Amino acid sequence: MDGQGAYDVNYVEVKGKGTFVGDTLTVFNGAKAWWGEGDEKIFVDGESFPSHFGTGTEDYYGYAWCKPAFFESPFHAQPDGRGNLDVGFSVNSRYRALDAIPFTEQIKFDMELWHWADTQVNYAPSTFWYARPGATCNVSPDAETAAKTVALRREDVVEVFKAKNAIEGEAMKIIEKTGGTTEIQEVGHFRWSDDGQLWWRDGKAGDRLVLAFDVDKAGRYKVSLNLTKAVDYGIVKVTVNDAASKEFDRFHGTVAHDKLELGTIQLPAGTNRLTVELTGINEQAVKKYMFGLDYLELIPVQ
Repeated sequence: MDGQGAYDVNYVEVKGKGTFVGDTLTVFNGAKAWWGEGDEKIFVDGESFPSHFGTGTEDYYGYAWCKPAFFESPFHAQPDGRGNLDVGFSVNSRYRALDAIPFTEQIKFDMELWHWADTQVNYAPSTFWYARPGATCNVSPDAETAAKTVALRREDVVEVFKAKNAIEGEAMKIIEKTGGTTEIQEVGHFRWSDDGQLWWRDGKAGDRLVLAFDVDKAGRYKVSLNLTKAVDYGIVKVTVNDAASKEFDRFHGTVAHDKLELGTIQLPAGTNRLTVELTGINEQAVKKYMFGLDYLELIPVQ
């Protein structure tokens, strides 16, 4: 599924006489935001409006507030919830030993997928039911795809972009800040590396932010920065170890990011410093003086 908003995902439709006794949902979340805001809609025996209409996916599966914690009980379980508020897998199960749903003609189960972010989600439900001879359903066994999914080899499983040779901005230690506020900003649809950036806002011209990054082996490195640009971002001077420095105007009409080269720099082993100074702002920009560091890239030069 792609995009932010509500989609009805069909779990199963069975025609005949039988009983619905449970389901399991496996998702791969493509963003660091909650994927399951939608409601279950179960239509029994040709209903025009579902007699089972829920209040949220997490409510249906026996918990609340999209908690990522493991839990198990006789009728509900979340063996893996790591993908509830982060990129990754989540698995939810509901077993209807006490609240099985009988049907005499047909049953249709839809689950609304409503994600907080504009992203892609891989969505794989399994349902448990039994029926009298002659019953049919709209889902066919797919052992090959299931085996590939278990082995994590499916080509369409969402992969979160993570830059190679990168030191994530949100993972860098702040050793000095003369003004403004810093925080980690996580937004999946901007396609930052690892879906996050170090965001510095509410500073003013002359303010300085100093970050620490580690180098395992001394040597010459090609140093680049992936920086965010937007209508309210400022002009910054970026310096490595009080030596190489360049100035960048980060004004842009929309939110975007690009990789900018600082040059080839001799770096010592151990802790190094990246200094960002707010030097001004474009005359067309909203005067917020923002700065966003997605990642620092270090490539050894032979």
